[in-house]
Amino acid sequence: MLECEYFTSGLCNACAWIDSAYSEQMILKIHATKELLHPVFRTEHPDALWLEPVTSPRWRYKNKATMTVSGTSEIPILGVLPDHDDVGVDITGCPQFPKEMEFVFAAIQNMVAAAEIQPYQASTNTGELKTIEVTISPANELMLRFVVRTGAALTPLRTYLPILLKPLAKQRLPARVVSVCVEDDREYALHGKYLTLQIDDLPLQVASTSRFNTNPHVTKYLYRQARAWADEVGADNVWDLFSGVGGFGLTMARCDTPNPRVPRTIWGIDACQESVRAANITAHNMGYRDVARFVLGDAARLDRYNVADLAVVTPPTPEGLCALAAQFNETGPKHLLYCSAYPVQLAEDLVKLNNYVPIAARLFDMYPNTPHAETAVLLERI
Repeated sequence: MLECEYFTSGLCNACAWIDSAYSEQMILKIHATKELLHPVFRTEHPDALWLEPVTSPRWRYKNKATMTVSGTSEIPILGVLPDHDDVGVDITGCPQFPKEMEFVFAAIQNMVAAAEIQPYQASTNTGELKTIEVTISPANELMLRFVVRTGAALTPLRTYLPILLKPLAKQRLPARVVSVCVEDDREYALHGKYLTLQIDDLPLQVASTSRFNTNPHVTKYLYRQARAWADEVGADNVWDLFSGVGGFGLTMARCDTPNPRVPRTIWGIDACQESVRAANITAHNMGYRDVARFVLGDAARLDRYNVADLAVVTPPTPEGLCALAAQFNETGPKHLLYCSAYPVQLAEDLVKLNNYVPIAARLFDMYPNTPHAETAVLLERI
């Protein structure tokens, strides 16, 4: 059984199922997911659609940490903030994250203290530094993002940045990207632009504002499954909607069939400009520039889905498909791959997609020690 001092002492309950055996966790997740989805699968034998679930390591699995900053500029605290409290709980030793992150957190605390940047206090609406995001790649390279209340923190962060970068580089934890987000304003790049996250043979480029999965082990199998399903249904043209940094689309650009019809054409769309740029850079680096293209736009407003053989749909919010369901029913492609961490919304959207029927499904345990999981469903047009 996994031991976590923060959980056992009552300081953090983010991993609510940490006391349960992992096999029991998976049984509960599978049961809960099937209970929601089977009534809307529209088949007499829904159990036959499920592939074996993909499991996760129980600890050191998460490549991104978002820490609330509290305390004082002399002794900043990185961790979680209890409700209605300005003093947070230090969780820098959280077992979700790679061990190397502990050194990164300490280096950040030293820099904040040297720069005398005051942590934000909600009760008085004073102070500057709100949260810090740390992403670590498989190569132990870093992306750091500081979220601040106003632009007053920009100058000290720039000035004291070497105090952070030098010890990280010496520890072989180089920071490739450092940025500052001034709340309700804009993003400022202090150092670098993109971090490489290697997933299988996919050198994903990610920026500080990019949306990406934070469990690389499980993500690898999710992308592999997407490519396998694209191969099975013979998709030549794929639309990657809500494409983020292009992980699904770029993985599917290559066929794994004995006689592949390559190149498979990929067309992705996302509302985040930096994610679109990052996806196109990855496509260029992989030699896919002529077959995979990502553009900035609103996937919910497109009406040309019939040009694709397969559309990958990964709604980033619990709102799900919204108006897309009606468009898919009218002029949608032959197949849809719907992937979601929101099973209730997934079930509701499957009801709306009444011109499609599920033909395969799989659960991916992106969030071990919690009740949450990712579910991918392959649908075919009736």
